[in-house]
Amino acid sequence: MSGTVCIETFGRLVVAWGLAGLAVEPPDGSAGSSDLSLWSVAELAAEITSWAGRIAAGEVRLLEVVGEFDAREGWAGPGLLSCAHWLSWRTSLSPGAARERVRVARALRELPVLRAAMGAGKLSWSQVRAVTRVASAVDEQAWLEQARLSTAAQLERLCRAVRRVRSLDDDADLKAARYGVATRYDQDGTLVITVRAPAEQGALLLSAVDRACADLDRVPAGTSTAPGSVAEDGLW
Repeated sequence: MSGTVCIETFGRLVVAWGLAGLAVEPPDGSAGSSDLSLWSVAELAAEITSWAGRIAAGEVRLLEVVGEFDAREGWAGPGLLSCAHWLSWRTSLSPGAARERVRVARALRELPVLRAAMGAGKLSWSQVRAVTRVASAVDEQAWLEQARLSTAAQLERLCRAVRRVRSLDDDADLKAARYGVATRYDQDGTLVITVRAPAEQGALLLSAVDRACADLDRVPAGTSTAPGSVAEDGLW
């Protein structure tokens, strides 16, 4: 199949895969009628939840196809910037919605448990969209269990909180990695100090070192420079 035919038939294939088997018979209480005004409230409620699960199953198939299409870069072409760009163009999604579809499609390729749960109609698109921002192959089972106990809104709040905490941890790790001081004594007895700091603060640190060195030059030979004397006015 040529690339052109693949692009032209992509939408029809997704519809065929996603909607296959979605037809449902009316509840028995409606006597087989397609007139919804004859259905009871309980039958309508059951139909809504049934279709929600069926739509989720169709949605995950769409995401699987999008993920494979993206991995093969089937979207590449003149004027096309990304898979989300192509998806927005071909399926009339807003750019933001298309980007989310591609993000989730990529994530689900590495999250088989969540993908299967969505395919079985156990998770909604909103739940999967939230949990794929934080779940990994290591903890996706735990996130599935949490999702089954939460509404989409609750899950969104929980995932946002987890992302904030992780961001703070990452910031702390980054800060620790940006700053550091190491000392050692060379073979001739001199002290060697190695300092790691952000480049924008390098001038300030070098100035402090220069001042400390100048102070040390004025100290008579043999005078102690233990902590509490000259060093306190320098860098440390």
